[in-house]
Amino acid sequence: MGVSKYRDLVKVAVQASSENEREEAAQLFERMLEDINEESFSDFGEFADLAIFLAKDTWSEQGMFAEVSSQLFAEYEIGLIDWIWSDSKFLATLPKFLKDDMHFGCFVLTESCSNEEFTSLFAEVALKEECEICGQTGDGWISAAAYVAEDAFVKVEMLEKYYAHFKKQFDSGEDYEKYSAIEVLRALAENPKTPEHILRQLTQINERSLRHETRSTNGGDDPEDAAQDSYIDWKARETLEGV
Repeated sequence: MGVSKYRDLVKVAVQASSENEREEAAQLFERMLEDINEESFSDFGEFADLAIFLAKDTWSEQGMFAEVSSQLFAEYEIGLIDWIWSDSKFLATLPKFLKDDMHFGCFVLTESCSNEEFTSLFAEVALKEECEICGQTGDGWISAAAYVAEDAFVKVEMLEKYYAHFKKQFDSGEDYEKYSAIEVLRALAENPKTPEHILRQLTQINERSLRHETRSTNGGDDPEDAAQDSYIDWKARETLEGV
């Protein structure tokens, strides 16, 4: 495409204030999605701007998700639109989505849509702050840092950085910090990219996962599987056997 098809339309749409104007903005976004599904779209900067605008109040008023990440992945299933995840223009918008909604990164990694550049970017973010949505919603979500630690695209030097950070947190943290660290250490123990010397250190950590104990009590996991899967040392030994 040459001239942007949506640039001027989105400039107007993100100024919407009345109910009718917001409805028109939502309809515009639906048309953009149609073009994306037909593989006839390149205005991804405008796509991101309009999605972020709609998430502020329009989608929630319409009974949809209140955050960009859940609406795009759970409702519109953009993780299944293969071609956009190899399109440089779309990939260039990912930091914009991530800046507005950290949980967007969790979806990208768990839906196996990431690449080395995005995982590296998200890894730095997840090391400094926690994803509030993962912490609040439960529903199978763990933590942003854990998703980084188990990702196929994470760099070895970042795995080493994560181990040093979360092992220190595990050793000296309060109960909540220890719990958060356990999640990441378990992910490191599962990742075949984790350096062997770190895996061997992880085999020395014998600690139950509080999440699995809770989920098994509530009927989420089979108690025997949960107990076995709760040990960092067991995960690390299993990974070492496969490398």
